[in-house]
Amino acid sequence: MLTEINLSLSSACSANCIFCPLDRGQRIKEKIMPFKTVKKIIDEMASESFQKQHSIERIHLGENGDCFLNPHIVKICRYIKKKLPNKKIRIFTNFANLTPAISKILISEKLVGWFWCNIDGKNGANYYHVKSLDLRNTMKNLISFLNIRETEKANIPLTVTVCTLHNYIHKIYEKFGFYPTKLKDKSLINIPDDYEDIRKIMYSLLKEGSDSFGRTRIFGWAEREKLIEKGFSQNYTCPHLGYLKKAAYFAPDGSWYACCLDSNNEILFGNVYKESINEMYFGAKRKKFFERLEAKKYNEIGGPCKSIIGCVRLQ
Repeated sequence: MLTEINLSLSSACSANCIFCPLDRGQRIKEKIMPFKTVKKIIDEMASESFQKQHSIERIHLGENGDCFLNPHIVKICRYIKKKLPNKKIRIFTNFANLTPAISKILISEKLVGWFWCNIDGKNGANYYHVKSLDLRNTMKNLISFLNIRETEKANIPLTVTVCTLHNYIHKIYEKFGFYPTKLKDKSLINIPDDYEDIRKIMYSLLKEGSDSFGRTRIFGWAEREKLIEKGFSQNYTCPHLGYLKKAAYFAPDGSWYACCLDSNNEILFGNVYKESINEMYFGAKRKKFFERLEAKKYNEIGGPCKSIIGCVRLQ
């Protein structure tokens, strides 16, 4: 039974985070999910036959890219609310493109029930080292979001997590014995950890009892090529196995891909323009995928699974 649907409304992103793979999204040709594809997915989810088989608890829109690069984001949220009024929409965003105008609509119309973002540096330089984004723009949009939420008296939680450059560098080195693939400036190896400084800044802004704050889960997601090259042991059980059986991930072209860490959509179960979600859910491709995953036949699966150690949480 599916309990969660993840829509990659955009496989593009204006950030270039140190913890994202170098080739993220390169083989994905269709970068923006058209409204007609969203409609096709949501219409099936709203159907009686689908709801007899599945009990969807969450719909995530910030999957594998920045959903606010999709020009139809507001129209999409409105349509989901219309067709599935009791389902909570969740969005992960870096706030680079969540403008005050969009925040006003999403909050005032109660279109989204929960937001999550990363603030990965206490100042512009530290933040840029991790994300290649302008912290001033991020904070302007984030503070506008918080102010609008307060004005509208909206109960919409915000979770802020942090991946500091110091923590990422040293977790990768401690586990794998090499420094991050994207770390070009080796003078940054000894950069101090600024987590506590970020925590103090964010605690002055966040709403106690509603919002939350903590460290980001770190994986070797961006280090896969080195992990394969150095021959790291693959004797791990997929840490997301149980979760993946209950979640569906849809690419901009309507393909169902296996996992949020499949950043190039290499493992596909089908496409909503050729099969229904239910047909893919019960289909041979998905069944074979889980049989191989449970048997740890990662090289037979391919894609990100061939370096499964990169999926294991380092903290």
